[in-house]
Amino acid sequence: MKEKSVFFVALLIAVLIAVVTTTIVFAATSYTYSFVNMTHKPIYVEIKTEYDIDAYDNIHKSFTVAPGGTVHTTLNKGTYWVYYYSCAVDNPGTDRPFDYEINLDSDIEAVIYPCDAKPTWLNVRNHTPETIDLDITNKVDEESYDVEPGLTQISVFSGENFYNYDACDSDLSGVIDVHPAGTTQLILPSCEVFVSPEYIYGASNIANFNFINHASFPLILTIIGPMNDLIEISPGINRADLVVGVYTYSYYIDYEVISGTFIVTPNGIGALLLSPEYTIDNGLLVEEEFE
Repeated sequence: MKEKSVFFVALLIAVLIAVVTTTIVFAATSYTYSFVNMTHKPIYVEIKTEYDIDAYDNIHKSFTVAPGGTVHTTLNKGTYWVYYYSCAVDNPGTDRPFDYEINLDSDIEAVIYPCDAKPTWLNVRNHTPETIDLDITNKVDEESYDVEPGLTQISVFSGENFYNYDACDSDLSGVIDVHPAGTTQLILPSCEVFVSPEYIYGASNIANFNFINHASFPLILTIIGPMNDLIEISPGINRADLVVGVYTYSYYIDYEVISGTFIVTPNGIGALLLSPEYTIDNGLLVEEEFE
């Protein structure tokens, strides 16, 4: 009876040793292959032991990865071919899938991004004098970046990106289409831009207009119309960006207020003449031409 007990214990120890040895060998020669689906459609995946797109008898493993999901599978060390359908391939089996070879000697993670969202670079030019906290949102993720004055290159995804940042006492946002080649630029303009007529009224409504001061000293001109302003007109020709339309004006010279109207046309042709009571006619300018 004692001999049977000894034999049973010895057999049990041998089995345990075999199990432990097998576990150690398996752990040392198997790895995890992870397939991450960042697209918005399910992806069917086949893992084969040979490169043969049409053969079905060498499929080692197959699975479907849900949108935004991840599948982890354990494979022994070795060479495999991975096949999957994604990016406008709507009929698996009738169109050629993507395929690539993996040499599994460590854990591997494959990340499949949306077809129009690939990792790339965005060149951000910060024209303000301070560091800006820039938030970028796209189909893949949301990220925040510290953008210093000047040029900063940040890692984003191609395609449509929404951006948001606080600057110039305003909450500013917009959309930019980032090219996969990494050549796209995003300009964060200086605060002066936001008070310019082009920004307030739209560039297509702005024309460059001439004011000509025949006096030998600056004049302060008041204009009222599509936009209102006080403009200092230096002697000679002065150019200003104005909204297209009809204006009334007034300025003080020779102890009296001079007033009238002028028109800013879309092409900016014309000028407003500001003259003292006595001027020297040098023949360079005829007032009637600008009336």
